[in-house]
Amino acid sequence: GEKVKIYLGLRRALMLEPDAVTATFREQALEIVARVGPHRVRRCHESVLFAHVVPASCKVRVKEHRLIVLLAKKDPRVHWTELGANRKAICGPVLIPNFGEPTELVTGGTGGYKEDD
Repeated sequence: GEKVKIYLGLRRALMLEPDAVTATFREQALEIVARVGPHRVRRCHESVLFAHVVPASCKVRVKEHRLIVLLAKKDPRVHWTELGANRKAICGPVLIPNFGEPTELVTGGTGGYKEDD
């Protein structure tokens, strides 16, 4: 195929502000950032993709409970078996420092991400 689809789970994605999701595509890298609260961000970053993509043709679609990342392959003959070339992608929560309050970093399990119900 000519595209690679990546599905990123994000509860209540359609309820985010219109500019809450940003995407940066490079020929062999990607970064998707979703601001889910005043001091909470979900981020997916891969610094070395499996193969080259066409950044201008890549996009992100926001659905009800997920983001769909569409990567346009530079060479449609390449069969992608993984997202990254030599390591796993970093996907998970990021805490934005608030210099007036302590910042807590959480690791392991679900990455410390918990939806407010």
